[in-house]
Amino acid sequence: MNVTPRARADAAQLVLDTNRVEPCDIRFVPDLLHPQNQHLSRALAGRDGLVVTTPTVMELFGDRLTTLIATQNLRLEVRVIETQDPVGKGEHKTLGSVERVIALAKAADVSRNSVLIGFGGGVCTDIVGMAAGLIRRGIVHFRIPTTLIGQIDAGVGLKCGVNFGGKKNYLGLFNAGEQVLIDPGFLRTLPANFIQEGIAEMIKMAIICSKSLFEELEILAQHRRHMDGDALATHHYGAIFDAADLMVRQLQENPYERD
Repeated sequence: MNVTPRARADAAQLVLDTNRVEPCDIRFVPDLLHPQNQHLSRALAGRDGLVVTTPTVMELFGDRLTTLIATQNLRLEVRVIETQDPVGKGEHKTLGSVERVIALAKAADVSRNSVLIGFGGGVCTDIVGMAAGLIRRGIVHFRIPTTLIGQIDAGVGLKCGVNFGGKKNYLGLFNAGEQVLIDPGFLRTLPANFIQEGIAEMIKMAIICSKSLFEELEILAQHRRHMDGDALATHHYGAIFDAADLMVRQLQENPYERD
């Protein structure tokens, strides 16, 4: 049987391996913003970048961040976006917010070799992660989560997304941060309800995955009726690490949620 050129083309096969699961370096870095702490400088490795944060985080930590940048001569610009709406419905977690970050990046001359840094809670890191995935078809981004949920869940995953048409995270990307820098000290400024939300997530993860973490949380509850951010950051650092470790292990088994 004669095989025509067209038939040969139809029968040919090319395979492009698209396994894009790249290592995400998750580090616990106490006193990340101390002027003598070189971790952020080492992570940047001479690259320039743009830090995108929120009004609350800028008010709390902006002076320390700008002092660190100046002391170590980091080539970083800092910009602020609004991520909290007055009634708590996540209305700022939208494509519009992503576009605002992209506009800030363009104004700052962010290049393919620059780093976009999300410094804030899960909403902020989601918006920045999605923007990073779209700018020039994808640039490097770091996550610096400042909430308990961010440090054990939203900040350590591959996913980032925004709400659309009344659906939570309806639009999004799998886009892991090259670096996730976790400083439990940021938790000292969190309101009680933010701590409670994070503890609830830790309990859920412990029930599903880890008897030892559940027992650890039971001990914490017995010793402290009210678990605040200072107690977590100062005395119970291990519980935060264990919860984040559980999340990473779960994600490693099925990072793109194929099942």
